[in-house]
Amino acid sequence: MTLNRTIESYREYLLTLPDHRRRFEQRLNDHPPAARAEAAIFAYLRDEGCNPLLNEDITTGGADFCCQEPERFVVEVTSLEDQVMAARAGTKLRRRRRRRARHAGSSQLGPDDD
Repeated sequence: MTLNRTIESYREYLLTLPDHRRRFEQRLNDHPPAARAEAAIFAYLRDEGCNPLLNEDITTGGADFCCQEPERFVVEVTSLEDQVMAARAGTKLRRRRRRRARHAGSSQLGPDDD
């Protein structure tokens, strides 16, 4: 399953939970890596038969998911930005250069660029 399909599947799951869905959509707009991580981990837990349920309280927060199988446990999903990881590692983040397209007047990101 592609990441885009995983996100769509998670959105479908959230249809019956409108407050959570609104928060997820806002996160998808404001911080896409965090939203993608949330959807991907939910899909992984579901595929592994862990029966994940939303655990996070809209007003107070908390762990993202509570899994029921094979025994009860909670999962918190965290997405760290490149800058945070570089700072924790004590290194500088190198900026990627944009590659110019062969057609004049346009540019595109290379295959390894974000």
